[in-house]
Amino acid sequence: MSPMVAGVLVALMLICCVGYELCLVPGRDRHDIIEGD
Repeated sequence: MSPMVAGVLVALMLICCVGYELCLVPGRDRHDIIEGD
């Protein structure tokens, strides 16, 4: 896998994680999301 492709995959993963947290945070505590319950 080329470094560029790896970098894009990592960036997408970070964006997905951040978006997922932002969607859940309004109704939950951020600490709960990080702990996993």
